[in-house]
Amino acid sequence: MTIKKALLLVGSPKGNGSNSYSLGSFLMKKLSENGVETTTMMVKDMLGSEGRIKDMLREIDITELIVLAFPLYVDSLPAMDIKLLQIISEHRSGSTDKKGFIPIVNCGFPEVHHNGTAISICRNFASRANLEWRGGLSLGGGMAIASRPLEETGGVTRNIIKSLKMAAQSLAMGEPIPKESEERMALPVAPKWIFIRVGNRWWKKQAKENGVENELNARPYADD
Repeated sequence: MTIKKALLLVGSPKGNGSNSYSLGSFLMKKLSENGVETTTMMVKDMLGSEGRIKDMLREIDITELIVLAFPLYVDSLPAMDIKLLQIISEHRSGSTDKKGFIPIVNCGFPEVHHNGTAISICRNFASRANLEWRGGLSLGGGMAIASRPLEETGGVTRNIIKSLKMAAQSLAMGEPIPKESEERMALPVAPKWIFIRVGNRWWKKQAKENGVENELNARPYADD
């Protein structure tokens, strides 16, 4: 049976200028095409006051699917997202209504396995908050998106787009994400050597812009 409402919580400090927003908003578009009414909220804004937290919890009460899109911070979630999970978990203590949850996590490392601990944290949260775990989407090499709408990224995100389209079809029916969707999202965006080359170029550019291009090998805390 088709669900009626879905809520996207963007858990990046960059808000709608982030890769998390690019991924989550594309999924919301596809859910809309499947007849689902969607709402998007920025976590950094909603935690700003008690009034906004209550607004967010009211929205959570009436939605049937919660999507949390966030960047990986040191093998875990950003601090504000940890606080978010605590708030939702306390709010839903003892709840028995049927409501689904999925995380979408992206990291800058080309290897997707770095997201494993964050996905486990989200799965544990879903259990404690009485939410139905409907799978998790895990992306490595997220920098390839460069915070652009996925429709503007060209072929580099073709597997990401296919993954989200498949996920939307199943989630709209109240079903878990297909295994193929999770596997496609986890595929490398590009060969590892390309990430290393592009990353080195980016760091050199940043160093030049900050006037320290000749100090990249500096070791200010090394023993003499």
